[in-house]
Amino acid sequence: EYYKSPEEEALQVRNSLGIIDVSTLGKIELSGPDVIKFVEFFMPAKYAKLKTGKSRYSIMVAESGILYDDGTISKMDDENYYISTTTGNQDTIVSQFWLR
Repeated sequence: EYYKSPEEEALQVRNSLGIIDVSTLGKIELSGPDVIKFVEFFMPAKYAKLKTGKSRYSIMVAESGILYDDGTISKMDDENYYISTTTGNQDTIVSQFWLR
C-alpha cells in the first residue's frame, strides 16, 4: 500500500517502521586504537559512549568549520566505525580527511 501524503508517510515511520535503500550511499570504514579521536575531529559530537551496534546521524566538517556532508556513524566495536556519506561524496570525504 502506498502513502497518500508525505505527512502520512512521516507518521508511519515515526510510529512503526521505515525502510530506505542505502546501497547508493558512500561507505567508509575507519579503524585503529585512536579512531574515536579522529572521528570526533571531523564529525563534531561525542561518540565514545555510543554503544556497539548503534548508529547516529551527524555532519562532517573541515577544520575550518566548512560543512562537507552528512551521514551516519555506526560503532562496530571500540576500534572500528563505519560511516556513510551522500551518494556522490565518498571520494571527496576520503581525500579531504586523508582516509587512505
